[in-house]
Amino acid sequence: MLANFDCTDLAILDAQGGIDARVAVPSRCYFNPTKDRPLEGARIAFKDNFDVAGHKTTLCNRAWENLYPPAEKHAACVQKMIDGGAIIVGKVKMQAMDMREEPLGCVEFSTPFNPRGDGHQGPSGSSHASSASVASYEWLDYSFGSDTNGVGRMSAQHSGCFSIRPTACTTNNAGVIGHFE
Repeated sequence: MLANFDCTDLAILDAQGGIDARVAVPSRCYFNPTKDRPLEGARIAFKDNFDVAGHKTTLCNRAWENLYPPAEKHAACVQKMIDGGAIIVGKVKMQAMDMREEPLGCVEFSTPFNPRGDGHQGPSGSSHASSASVASYEWLDYSFGSDTNGVGRMSAQHSGCFSIRPTACTTNNAGVIGHFE
């Protein structure tokens, strides 16, 4: 069955408000990284402004979610990770519409808990769920966020994670919805 495993067949559980916390986590036993596919079996998640084919990009806004259909193709960076062998296990929350809203002020979807905040420091920045997911789940290898206003690095800092920000104009942002002005 797993010999024909295709990550596009993986259902991303899409519960309103994060009520359903179940995630299908494939075993690493069936995957062996190679030179051509160095990410073979790596489990990854993407912030909800990255298009994943067949799934809605909601920007954590119910009006946007209801207005636009599911993405027809993967964002360029999502496709690159899949081509490298990575497996998408889900999409993570963000600040609504990628605006400057503190995560604890989110009204349409609940805010993820910051496991490294000792109950005193909440998550921070629009990529707060990307960093909180890596900090929370040792089975998640990578989570992709965006760094529009320095928030990718700030989110990682608040969750005790490592963050890399690529140099501007070195990555293909096709299929990633950016900051609204």
